[in-house]
Amino acid sequence: MIDMNCPSCGAAGRVPREKVNTRLVCKKCLRVFHVAPNGRTLLGEPTQPKDEPKQRPARETGYEAVERFDEVASRLSKVKIPQIQPMTLGIIGAVVLVAALGVWFFVKKSIEDRSTDVARAFVKSDMKQVIDISLPGTEMDTIRWYNDVFKQLMELKLTLGGQDPGVTVQPPVAKDGASQVVVLFSKAGTRFDGSIFSDAYQPNPTLAKGKDSLEVTLVWVTNMWGNWVLDGTKTFAGGGATP
Repeated sequence: MIDMNCPSCGAAGRVPREKVNTRLVCKKCLRVFHVAPNGRTLLGEPTQPKDEPKQRPARETGYEAVERFDEVASRLSKVKIPQIQPMTLGIIGAVVLVAALGVWFFVKKSIEDRSTDVARAFVKSDMKQVIDISLPGTEMDTIRWYNDVFKQLMELKLTLGGQDPGVTVQPPVAKDGASQVVVLFSKAGTRFDGSIFSDAYQPNPTLAKGKDSLEVTLVWVTNMWGNWVLDGTKTFAGGGATP
């Protein structure tokens, strides 16, 4: 705080230091005065230092932003966008389409890979994967077939001492306008996690309690895009699983 006296009536008072060189009004004589930076009290409005830039009123800020926006808009309106001929657009679209079809063609899975995906879905308890690659309209039969096979697979897993079985995918066989693939679950097949059975080192007494393999027949057809899809109806009616 700064001790000071009104330069008009001499009334004593104190003002904060941040009030230096700001407009003050004496409460006694109501005269306007200010405290100079050197501590003297002077009548009248405070003077602004010459080296301090004048601040524009806050209300002008909005007008300045509008002016800048108009300037940018004016510059953008002068930018010329090159025109593309319809033929050029057609060529670009054709190239993109051919590239997409090429990618789609090369990523198509073989019937063996599809059959391996189904086997993996059983081992990983992923029914949704099997439903997703089923022929539209046969999904309900796929669900029924999956439940039946999954129960038998769990029994086989118990027979194998709680271990996941290996998988062997046999070559496809054409029959009745479709292709059939036999998937064999057993301890002799390839396991998805790359491990081997513990009874390779020591006998496992649980293997004597049941069948040590499960044969599953998959019926495949192609859709309009040439992709292999599982015919859930024919698979459920014709094969299922054979211990």
